[in-house]
Amino acid sequence: MIQLWEQVLRWAKDTGVIDKPWVQQEMARAHAELEAMRLMNWKMTTAVAEGALTGATAGAVKVYGTETHIAVQRTLTQVLGAAGRIRPGSPASVLGGQIEQLSRQGIVNTFGGGVNEVLRDMVATQGLGLPRGR
Repeated sequence: MIQLWEQVLRWAKDTGVIDKPWVQQEMARAHAELEAMRLMNWKMTTAVAEGALTGATAGAVKVYGTETHIAVQRTLTQVLGAAGRIRPGSPASVLGGQIEQLSRQGIVNTFGGGVNEVLRDMVATQGLGLPRGR
């Protein structure tokens, strides 16, 4: 996703779309979210290496990561405009249609590796010590 963000940034610069204030703001927000995700992944890797990884931590990172992917994909689609909705293999697709393809695959990631709603409950009960909902 970070590489796709960089590719869309290059496209936005090449086409002049980056000159629009809303594009600058959205690309900056997406960059911050991706950097936070990268930091969380590095912290989780360190916890694994130290034998200190908990299910709650892993669940929080997975939920944040999958939902960040969806949010960033939506931002990149907005920046690309209609061209970002064209399927891979189509002559008019931008970046080979990768962003459009991600729009169809992103939701699946919220289920693979654990359903995000279940993981949120695990983070709340195990990680934060909150009572289980009824």
